[in-house]
Amino acid sequence: MAQHQPEASSGSYPELQPGGPLAGDRIAIVASSWYPEIMRGLLAGSQKCLERFELNPDAADVFHVPGSFELPQAVARIARLASLEAGEVSAPRYSGIVALGCVIKGETDHYDVLVHAIAGGITRLSIELPMPVSFGVLTCQDFAQAHARSGDDHMNKGYEAMLALLDMMVFQHRLG
Repeated sequence: MAQHQPEASSGSYPELQPGGPLAGDRIAIVASSWYPEIMRGLLAGSQKCLERFELNPDAADVFHVPGSFELPQAVARIARLASLEAGEVSAPRYSGIVALGCVIKGETDHYDVLVHAIAGGITRLSIELPMPVSFGVLTCQDFAQAHARSGDDHMNKGYEAMLALLDMMVFQHRLG
């Protein structure tokens, strides 16, 4: 089975190009503050993806939360933010949201509880919300795995999460 190479293509939709259907869209990036070095790498990867497709990095707002457990709550709140125009609620402020975090297995069952809660929360939101939500939470056995998945190379999961979001945003545009 061929593996997806983020640098090789835009993913599912070839129209993900500069000046394409996403021009003018805004993106929210919700990032855990736990494991700062790992998070810097994931955030850099997500920004690199925006730059690769010549999307304005200023069109992405970054929101920090204490840990990965808080990601679903923050995603839900951000998704429900609305602009007020002439006293009426208009369309959501963001066309898509990326959730970035990292959970590293320890000696107790805490890891399993967190991973299931976070993944379940983000999955539920991705189904319920009107905009795409992308899951960029590392679930690693140790720091070496987390570093390998947040480095400045083709394995960066922040890049892959942003790419998945952009693909789903194009999909949304196709649906009208």
